[in-house]
Amino acid sequence: MTSLICAACKNELAENPADLPYLTSKTHILEVLGIGYLEAAVNLSKLLQSRNDISEIIFTGTAGAYSQNIKIGEQIIVSAAALLNLGSVQGLSYTIKDIYPILHASHPDSKNILCLSSLEITQDETISKQIIKHYQTDAIIENMELYGIAKVASENQIPWSAYLRVTNYTNKNAHEDFLRQTGSYPVI
Repeated sequence: MTSLICAACKNELAENPADLPYLTSKTHILEVLGIGYLEAAVNLSKLLQSRNDISEIIFTGTAGAYSQNIKIGEQIIVSAAALLNLGSVQGLSYTIKDIYPILHASHPDSKNILCLSSLEITQDETISKQIIKHYQTDAIIENMELYGIAKVASENQIPWSAYLRVTNYTNKNAHEDFLRQTGSYPVI
């Protein structure tokens, strides 16, 4: 069987897949799925329709941390992915169906970190604090693609994992810190 190693953009794709912990297949393919959870989900769905040999999905990329208890430069093995509904966090809206976090098989090095995905990158410390309070933990990071990947993987009963490097905090300097840590804009 084949491991799919994927990222949102070329410069976030694992440089040496053999160094990824828990890679279970000796055969792997590398794919760029695009930016945002919807684009990543659509492109992953198309890929899975054209290939029936994918036995696991490993997502690599970058993330922002809501709390400074998670350090910039830290490699995170994510334990769950969820879709962020900021309106619900702020008590301004609701959904007709609860969106539960999608869990994956735990890894020995996982730190019980929740990864939230949304269409936007958080740049406000007050909102970050509201998110921490809403989820009742400060072990939260954000990545724009992971929820879409986790949802498609789960629907297809394919194990998934995510290895994300923290590049910034979710504050007013988020974009500048991301660029400083990565050295460039995402390369699609």
